[in-house]
Amino acid sequence: MGAKTETGQIRVSLTSFVDFVITTGTPRIACVREIKSAIAEGYDPTRDFWKRPRESIAEMHKEGHPRAWLARAISGTNSPTRKRKYPVAASAYLQWLGRKNPTWIDLAPGVFAEGKLEVSVNPELGFLLGDKHYAIKLYFKGEPLKKRAIDPILFLIQEHVKCKDGSPVIPAILDIHAMHLYEPTTPLADLRPLLVAEARAFYSLYEEL
Repeated sequence: MGAKTETGQIRVSLTSFVDFVITTGTPRIACVREIKSAIAEGYDPTRDFWKRPRESIAEMHKEGHPRAWLARAISGTNSPTRKRKYPVAASAYLQWLGRKNPTWIDLAPGVFAEGKLEVSVNPELGFLLGDKHYAIKLYFKGEPLKKRAIDPILFLIQEHVKCKDGSPVIPAILDIHAMHLYEPTTPLADLRPLLVAEARAFYSLYEEL
C-alpha cells in the first residue's frame, strides 16, 4: 500500500493513489489514514490479500508454466476466504486468456512524483499480443471497476511505463472477475494537471493526520 523511502518521500501504490483520486469529501480522510497507518506498520505480505494470485499469474507467463500450474501455485493458504476466492479468480483469468498466446515482455516500471509523494506505477503483466506491446494492471476486487478510475490508471501507465528496450506500451487494466480488458479507445486526455493537484492534496492531508 505504501512506504517511506530513505530520503523521506512517501511512496504509495498506484491503486492506493487512484482510490484517493476517485474518493470525494470526508471519506478521503479515512482513505489517507489507512494508508498512513499501513506505512507506519510497514509492509506485511499477509495483509496483501491478492499477492499470491497476482504474482502467480505473472510467474506463469514469465517462466512459461502450463496453465494447469496456476491452480497449484495459488493453493496452500490456510485462510478460508482465500481458499474460496483464489480459485474463482484464477478460473476467471484463464477464461479470459482463452486461446490467447501472449509472449512475455519485461517492463520498466516508473514513478509519478510530485513534491514528497511518489506513486509506484508497476503493472503486473507485460504482454506481446500480435504486434502490440501491453502493460496490464490486474484488478481483482469483486466490485465493478469504477469508470472514473480507469482513465487515471491508464494515463499513469502510459506516461511512466515502457518496455525495457524503450518501446512504448499500450496501457491496459484487466478486470479479472468481469474478464474484461480496458484499454484506451480514444487518445487519453491530459490528466497530468489534475493528478498533480490530487498528489498535493494527498500529501497535505497525510501531513495533517
